[in-house]
Amino acid sequence: MLDASHRADPFDPDSIDDPLAQQTSWDPAAPGGTNIQSHRLQRTSDTRVSFVATGSARAFSVGFFLIGAFVTLLGIAGVVAADASMTPLILIGLAFAAFGTLSWRSMATPRTFDRELGAYWRGAGTPTDIEHAPDHVSLEEIHALQIITERLSIRTKHGTRRFTSHELNLVLLDGHRVNVTDHVHGAALRADAAALADFLGGVPVWDASA
Repeated sequence: MLDASHRADPFDPDSIDDPLAQQTSWDPAAPGGTNIQSHRLQRTSDTRVSFVATGSARAFSVGFFLIGAFVTLLGIAGVVAADASMTPLILIGLAFAAFGTLSWRSMATPRTFDRELGAYWRGAGTPTDIEHAPDHVSLEEIHALQIITERLSIRTKHGTRRFTSHELNLVLLDGHRVNVTDHVHGAALRADAAALADFLGGVPVWDASA
């Protein structure tokens, strides 16, 4: 079970020589995170890059779904055999399968930046109506990239596991933010942010994770 999160360390936006940094929130834009590297930046053409799900993220989602499906079938078999004590297994299995499905939909959905279209969006392929695509942002609106951290903990049967998740956000010209990804591998996220900043024409990276 994922416990409540909080920003890892205090950060002074005055350390950034940009007035917009003081107008931008430095709290998590998407509280929570993952204890695996959920995404990596992939160049798909000369004008397009996408954050795509890693193999670990796909295995995580599929694993939960398969466990849930197996437990659900086990419960159904028990009920068919007139063993009423197996009924709770159906609910547990459905919960695991639902979690696996939702995490797959969340993590497997690409986050795409396209210079030819001048847009960022969340979703597979190229939307026919790009301005109404989820999280659509004009690339011209992106003022900076923001990296912040959260300290999280997961309660397991073996105790509490603590980890730090690193969140990458787009900071827009009006100070609002759009979350792109959030995962445990800080070095990979910083490298991806640097590559993305270069792809976007050298926008600054505001890194509060150091």
